[in-house]
Amino acid sequence: MRAYLKPLLVLGATLALGACSTAEEQVGSVGPQTPHPVAPETVQGPYVQAGTIFSMKLDEPLDTFYTPPGTHFTGTVVTPLRGLDGRVLVPYGAKVRGTIASVGDPEVPRIRVDLQNVDTVAGTVPLRAAVRSAQHYDWAGPPTPEPYAGYIYPYDFLEYGSDTSAPGTSPPGHRVEGATMMQPREVRVPAGALVELQLVDPLMLPGARLVH
Repeated sequence: MRAYLKPLLVLGATLALGACSTAEEQVGSVGPQTPHPVAPETVQGPYVQAGTIFSMKLDEPLDTFYTPPGTHFTGTVVTPLRGLDGRVLVPYGAKVRGTIASVGDPEVPRIRVDLQNVDTVAGTVPLRAAVRSAQHYDWAGPPTPEPYAGYIYPYDFLEYGSDTSAPGTSPPGHRVEGATMMQPREVRVPAGALVELQLVDPLMLPGARLVH
């Protein structure tokens, strides 16, 4: 949960699901974003070429308010990944794992994820991929009280700029404390949302290696 407060919102809490495509959008990933394909003859063993696009469904919601940086999450692959010979290397239902890297700042809420690994037909392997798009929506977070303190001054000081009860001194007044309700703007990727990924580096199964 966020530890800071943000200004009052006028907009409502729910917007339609949307997609993001750049690092400046509301949902994205950390690390390189541009694919680096390799020549097929330089890889020995089964692999999926960099630049391959696939999708997963998020297993649990991600949110700029409720899921702080460091939170682990998983996704379920819905687009099988195939090797150059057409063989399925990452099947439907395989798990993708990652963590929340950041949730932006009070004025610009943005989810950034760090993708870590994915299950293959030969075991779990590191995953170097970028988020291309993700279903998400803006919402107005839970109202949060923000404490404030101030002074109430005599009427004649406020009206005329002087204090007749205490000439030559600071105007007398009494301290008041209270709270005002702040409504933050947040971003949420719901459970079951489609997240489109693109391999940045080749996805190499156990035993595969680069050769020169």
